[in-house]
Amino acid sequence: MHQTLLSGDRNAVSALLRRPGDSDLFYGFDNLICGMVKSFRESKPIELGYGKLCQDHLVRVAEAVGAVRSENPEGPDPKPMYGIKSADEILAAIENRIGCKMCFRNPYPDELGLKTKRGIAGYRAIHAMYQAWRIRELLRGTPNPRVLELGAGLGRTAYYARHMGMHDYTIIDLPFTGVSQGYFLMRTLGEEQVLLQGERQTDVSKRVKVFNPTAFLESSEKYDLIVNIDSLTEMSREIVEEYWKRIEASTPLFLSINHESNEFMVKDLIDGSTRVKRRDRHPYWVRNGYVEELVSFR
Repeated sequence: MHQTLLSGDRNAVSALLRRPGDSDLFYGFDNLICGMVKSFRESKPIELGYGKLCQDHLVRVAEAVGAVRSENPEGPDPKPMYGIKSADEILAAIENRIGCKMCFRNPYPDELGLKTKRGIAGYRAIHAMYQAWRIRELLRGTPNPRVLELGAGLGRTAYYARHMGMHDYTIIDLPFTGVSQGYFLMRTLGEEQVLLQGERQTDVSKRVKVFNPTAFLESSEKYDLIVNIDSLTEMSREIVEEYWKRIEASTPLFLSINHESNEFMVKDLIDGSTRVKRRDRHPYWVRNGYVEELVSFR
């Protein structure tokens, strides 16, 4: 795949980007990869199970934003949301609560998930919807907020953040991943709404920017919020320490959503910092085993 991108063969690159389900292009940062597509095609139970998982997580988002009551298994007459309300009813409740229409853009063939009137709601898209809402709530009242996301998957959170009013949004990721992010965001937001590494425009603050790590590590730019979701603890400690120094110097507010199954935790970085003024830690609403941590710096 690297060779394809470097070859200059536009037809080959187009085929790779337009049909990610035929390869492992998205391996590690999105679910649309050939192995998963093959499993769904060959097994209805797997396909159905994935759909149920997506509906469960849509309910979790609805609970998180206060669109529906949080289920209580200890109640006198527990009535689980799952299987009773349709996906469209749950989505409508979320939209009514957050005051924003939520569409699931599906620019690729073979996308799988939960069927709704607003598109196929895939696992990652549902998470991204919550994450964008969380970003908006943290920056409520901040004029023209600047957001930076370290390691952004396919860019789905940036897509939803854009629709929730976060226009100055920067993604920092590896160049190989950035190619897919740029393609996805151009297909869903429009080419004129995206700025890639090396491009120059006068309206930079109005675009989603997709840059490589050097653009962050070697800059002195400031942001109102820096976000990292499911990636810091996947890196080596040496690299993470370099990122952490820039995070401390670049923002008053840092949001982490990560698991704690690897060699070190984001908690370790927070504990070792002399610049942390306030911290908040609680389970991530949407995915078991993940921790949401919010840090304010001096």
